[in-house]
Amino acid sequence: MSKIPKIFKGKLLQIATGVELAICPALRGDVHSMLENLAEEAKNEICIANPLITIKAKDFVTRICKKAKSKGVNVRILTRIDPDKMNIIVPVLKAIAEIIGHENIRIRDSLHAKFAIFDKKTVFISSANLTGASTIDNDEIAVKIDLESVAKEAYKYFQDMWDSSKELKEVIR
Repeated sequence: MSKIPKIFKGKLLQIATGVELAICPALRGDVHSMLENLAEEAKNEICIANPLITIKAKDFVTRICKKAKSKGVNVRILTRIDPDKMNIIVPVLKAIAEIIGHENIRIRDSLHAKFAIFDKKTVFISSANLTGASTIDNDEIAVKIDLESVAKEAYKYFQDMWDSSKELKEVIR
């Protein structure tokens, strides 16, 4: 039996002005739903940093990318490819690259952070990888921050990692 109070389950709780917390129990898919809703609201750019994007999340990620592209929103994804998972991860990244372009996916071997930035105004920080397990098996937590000053700092961090990462084509030749 879960020890999480029912009031918290799957709800966004405003914990400060511009800051909301979500506690997301397994089997609900709340983290993915929240990420998708934020992506639908984006008008210019979505930057996603997530070290693990698996086949079970491919449809979810490609759906976000297709919707964004149809609205003229640029999507950049920073991820990593563990050598022992190359055969699993590369096809997923190729499918995403077909939508957003190879130049919009970069690989950073040391990436562990899991966050997304929307229009340099909102930051979504989560414990969840982009996997099936993060929707079905895992209890996750996320914070949505609607403070432009925080989003700009997170964007600088994303950009620094982006600039020192490898292009997808360098890794999957």
